[in-house]
Amino acid sequence: MTGPQDEVYHLLRCLIKMAVADTILHDAEFELLDHLVRSLGPLDAETWERAWAEVQGGASDEDILRAVPDNPRLHRFILREMVTLALADGAIASTEHDLLAKTARRFGLDADLDRFVDWAYRAQAIAEEGERLLDPQP
Repeated sequence: MTGPQDEVYHLLRCLIKMAVADTILHDAEFELLDHLVRSLGPLDAETWERAWAEVQGGASDEDILRAVPDNPRLHRFILREMVTLALADGAIASTEHDLLAKTARRFGLDADLDRFVDWAYRAQAIAEEGERLLDPQP
């Protein structure tokens, strides 16, 4: 059994891998990654630095995904957050989609990937509508 900190570590590695999948870390992706990490609660700097170092050090997609504990809810959570992050800059690049497809396959969620992507586009549209509600101009 894995503990919460171990799950956070694997989530971080997957999210960092997604954030740099298109070789450009867009401001929106960085902001969302920062928000996601902060929402996880206190995170020790060592875990954050270790996750970044391993991804930047060339850890392969397969190595990162294979190391994720066998936990269906964690798999779904990681895939959902990866899809959200991939869409943060407004579109899912082909390299990001390839990583999402590889992740879904590894986690046994191939049949659900389109649902995750559709949900993310709807969530983004709702969030944008919410921002427009704040604008005093009709």
